[in-house]
Amino acid sequence: MSASPQKFFQSARVSKETFLSPKGFLWAGTVISLGFVAFRLVVRMKSFRKLYADDYLVILAWTLLLGTSLTWQIMGPILYDYYAIQAQKKLPGPDFQDKYAAFLRTIVPFTLLFYSTLWAVKLSFLLFFWRLGSKVRGHNIWWWVVLGITVAAYIACIGDVDYRCCLSSMEWIVGEFEPVKTQPGSSEPIR
Repeated sequence: MSASPQKFFQSARVSKETFLSPKGFLWAGTVISLGFVAFRLVVRMKSFRKLYADDYLVILAWTLLLGTSLTWQIMGPILYDYYAIQAQKKLPGPDFQDKYAAFLRTIVPFTLLFYSTLWAVKLSFLLFFWRLGSKVRGHNIWWWVVLGITVAAYIACIGDVDYRCCLSSMEWIVGEFEPVKTQPGSSEPIR
């Protein structure tokens, strides 16, 4: 008894139209977050008449989020095509392998943008807390400990990206990561 190939492949949980359309989740989230950033900046300017370093980190985070959204908008359709091809709902076109290779090369900048966005927000919070308790010695010590852990975690996340797989040629990727063949109904590899 053989299982359907669809059972072993991932599929998109959110439709392409729901995620990537101009009124979809991707752009709705980006626009809503812009509203929150603008509100924050207006409040800061009215309250303090200046922006602080944590505000600039929030601006940086939103700019990186915009880059992430643009990357998804451009390369996302290729991932949806890949899911449709895996599910045997669509046949690959003659240029699909080249498009998919380009998509794989986009994973590294996308991942770097994602982590950098997240850590810009974390550092913004840390700078905010520094201003709150910078005159308290015990607070300063713990702040530096948390900063060190935060920076170490960022370095670990960036270092964990599989650069070789995403940036290599398609021939190397297919040859190196060929799925292990197993006997039907067994998890033991065929030798």
